[in-house]
Amino acid sequence: MLFRNRSKYVLAGLLSLTLAGPACVTGDDEDPVVEDTDAGDDAGDSGDPDATPNPDEMTELGGNITEDQTWSGDILVVDDVSIRNGAEITIEAGTTFYVQADVQFEFGWNGNDYAVFAEGTEEAPIVFRGETAEAGFWRGIIFRGDGATNSRLEHVEIHHAGGEQPALVQNAGFTLSNVTVNESGDVGVEAYSFRSGSEGLTVTGSAEEAVVLTNESALANFPYGGEISDNTDNVIVLDFSNITTEVNVQDPGVSFVVAEGLSGRDGGAFNVSEGVEFLVDVDQLIEFGWNGNTFSFDLQGSAESPIVFDAIDPTPGSWRGIIVRGDVLSSSNINHVQVRYAGTNTEAAVEVRSGIRIQNLSVEESFHTGFALREGLRTGSENISILNTQGRAAVIGFQTIGTMPTGTIEGNEDDFIDVEGNLSIDATIRPLGAPYRVIDDISTRDAAEVVIEPGTVFYFAPDQSLEFGWNGNGGTVTAVGTVDAPIIFTSELEEAGAWEGVWINGSMTSNSTIAYAEFSYATTALTLRNSINVENNTFSSYSVTAIEAAEAADVADLLANNTFDGSGADDVID
Repeated sequence: MLFRNRSKYVLAGLLSLTLAGPACVTGDDEDPVVEDTDAGDDAGDSGDPDATPNPDEMTELGGNITEDQTWSGDILVVDDVSIRNGAEITIEAGTTFYVQADVQFEFGWNGNDYAVFAEGTEEAPIVFRGETAEAGFWRGIIFRGDGATNSRLEHVEIHHAGGEQPALVQNAGFTLSNVTVNESGDVGVEAYSFRSGSEGLTVTGSAEEAVVLTNESALANFPYGGEISDNTDNVIVLDFSNITTEVNVQDPGVSFVVAEGLSGRDGGAFNVSEGVEFLVDVDQLIEFGWNGNTFSFDLQGSAESPIVFDAIDPTPGSWRGIIVRGDVLSSSNINHVQVRYAGTNTEAAVEVRSGIRIQNLSVEESFHTGFALREGLRTGSENISILNTQGRAAVIGFQTIGTMPTGTIEGNEDDFIDVEGNLSIDATIRPLGAPYRVIDDISTRDAAEVVIEPGTVFYFAPDQSLEFGWNGNGGTVTAVGTVDAPIIFTSELEEAGAWEGVWINGSMTSNSTIAYAEFSYATTALTLRNSINVENNTFSSYSVTAIEAAEAADVADLLANNTFDGSGADDVID
């Protein structure tokens, strides 16, 4: 599936146009242009877009239109039609246009104002169709950007257009209601803007993409409620990146293609309902809060109909991922969202730098890192699952560790949650479905009170350590496991002295406790600079000593109340 960069279509040049034929076209302040002397009740079958027309029984239309006109009946369009100079065009219900080969309608030539009121009915639609019922037979209709905003297309059908351009180019912000585009030889609809209240766009049988949207306004006011089916690329392409206003997205029944990434900025908002699927093009990034801009989003899927961010090319690392920058409002939400095939060597599939709420996020088939958390999540966050990443499952700042929710973490090349940085707030550290891995020295400070729950596992990269009460900072640590669910401090490398150990500095309170924990493969497993409660722990495979005690008087109790493997190194020293 190939999605190319599109721009607004322009005319190759100005044509000298003609207007002739029997009278179904009337001027605003003059007699009808011509009289209809031949047309009878059977001038054409306007209800059938594939009917064979009789040119002798139709009005002919073509040329530059510079004054107000009303069109009705059966009309044969013999040359390009260019609406300009502020002309107001009214098209009556039941009007059918039979358009000859390679012809187009252009409303608003060269920046000219115009207005169009094409108001058909369900029983008597307005129909634009090829003189020959063949996809791409004629070029299409262009509504340029200077159309009056009270213009309207209602119950309008466009058949057999799309000769070397989209069948309908909608660059003006007026209302479309129950518009159908069928059998385009190119893209069905390209749109820069719709007006709020537009509804019921149907696109079927296009030779290329069903719809291409070139501005956020077209997405914000998209005419939901129609049918998009049987197109070669049955998608809606988002061929723009910036979101600067409030954009609400519903499920149109087909996927949105993110062709140019998405960049939320300038105080905008991006709100997505359940069931929406985004297919992200290769190397694209979805970024909320670009360059320090405020932004908000509300991604509200459901268990039955999640919001999905998938890849056009379903291979790990196909697209860059989603990043939530620090100035995104904390009121933002991710709920029942799936992210697949994202991430690079340096970018996680999902990275969060703002205190938003995440509930039921699934990150799957990532390239290097599934999830990165740089700022603590909002209360109520739950269930982040990370599956089948080609590298590590997640990386988090130590400051965020108490807000990281549990979830399913499995099938990753490294089923670890990497931890780095410092912790300066109170936190409860709990098992999350995968062990923590300390990849750089971490420490607590600013009198943080830390609780480590039973069953929590820390792996340490070579030469790394955990320091409680760094540089004279106080605090309390309560790390109490159970017989069945001990707290584990160990190493990636199964060799004595692989990591430095755990430090309890002298500023930590004496009611700190470490109990029912297992220490292995450290240099000095536990260094005490204050006398705290240390009991029912197991120490093994240490290269220097199991415990370095704060006071000589503590040695006997430490030896009596803990278990040592007798590896040949000292068990307790002061």
